[in-house]
Formats: sequence, C-alpha cells, structure tokens
Amino acid sequence: MIRWKRLICLIFLFGVCSCCLAANNMKYARQHGLLVFQPNFTRIDLVCNKMPSASDKSVIFCCEAAFTGKERLKASAFRHSHIAGNHVSGGKLYKGYPSKANTGCFAYYRETGKWEFAYDRYSQCLDKAVRTHGMAFGQTMIIFNGKDVHGRRPVRDTSKNIYRALCEWNGKLCIVDSERRMTYAQFIAALKRLGVTHALYLDMGIGWNFSFYRDNKDALHYIHKIRIPFTTNWLTFYK
Repeated sequence: MIRWKRLICLIFLFGVCSCCLAANNMKYARQHGLLVFQPNFTRIDLVCNKMPSASDKSVIFCCEAAFTGKERLKASAFRHSHIAGNHVSGGKLYKGYPSKANTGCFAYYRETGKWEFAYDRYSQCLDKAVRTHGMAFGQTMIIFNGKDVHGRRPVRDTSKNIYRALCEWNGKLCIVDSERRMTYAQFIAALKRLGVTHALYLDMGIGWNFSFYRDNKDALHYIHKIRIPFTTNWLTFYK
C-alpha cells in the first residue's frame, strides 16, 4: 500500500512539474494603461533581414527593434547599413547608418546570460556583445537609472500612437506597450508611474509594429497584425 501511495504521489508531482514547465513562457501585467510582457527566455538575439517565423515554437516574443532608414524603402535587397546605428547580431558586429536618435543601447551577453542598458556612449557594450557571442542595438533612451533622459525625442510629445519600449522593471527584462493610443508624453509618464529603471524606445508605427508572442499554453498571439515589407531587424526572445 505504501509503495502504491508513493507511486501515485510521484505521478502527481511529475504531472504538476510538467505542466509548470510547459506554462512558463511569459508573465503578464496590466498597469497604468500599459501592457507588460515579461518573457522567460534562455537567450536573446537581434535577428536581421528576415523576421523569425511565427511557426518557430522556440520564439516566445518577437518585435521590431532599431530604426530602419528611408533607403530601405527604395532598396531591393537588405543591407545592414539600412539599420540605424552599429549593431550586433548573432555575435557579429555590423555597421549601420549614423543616427542622432540613438542615445542609448541594449546589449545581451550570451555567454554569461547577463544584459545591460547603456546611455550616451555605448561602443563598449557592442564590443562586449561580440566577445560574448551576444547581441546589441542602439535606440532612443527614454528612462535611464530611473531618470527621464529623452532629450532627443523620436517623435513629438503630442504625437499619438500605441508606443512600445524595452524596459527593466523590478529587476526583470520586459517589453511594455501602451494599451491604447496615447501621446508620447503620456507614455513616458505612464512608464514613470510603473516605476521602470530603464526604458529604451522600440520602433513603432503601423506595419513596423507587427509582432507576436507565445502564451503559457504555447498559443500564438499577434500583438499587431498589419505587416510591411520594409522592416529590417527584430528583438527576439527564445525559450
């Protein structure tokens, strides 16, 4: 009888643990008019040229990252020079076009599993991302060390959109979207109320914001469904 009880307990525990393992792609939060996605990732990359397939079940979140230049709208083939700022993809450094909008960067160091936000000069982060076979890209820094630093705005404060930023919140990495259309100034104010430590702008606008994620049942969800052919790079989180 005791052996049977132990066996039943083991089966029950194994089943519970299996469910937990399967249901661990993402955590969600909705606060201050913002949607917070917190991927439970094993690695991050900046995928360039071709967007990761939504059928790839190893991808749990994917969205546009760095700005794409106007030259891409006329080009027939992709070049890394179409991307704003130097960037690291798959552990390799590529030269992008100069962009004054890039006041900060995000870097992920794959060999250590650590990541970093940098403000102003960030070439050392790019070099470290290469050494650790990681990824990095430049963008407009909105909040750094809890302080508003959005001096060079990607848009006007009064411009309305559904905005997105890559953030550190409570020590965790997350993607934060505005739940509805709001002004850029309102989005920044909402990020402050949320209490993010760092916030880096992510490329948005109709078509540019095409993105998807997998929930804790591995079901696929599109955040924005309209897609355009001019996008060039994607922040990608993997299981």
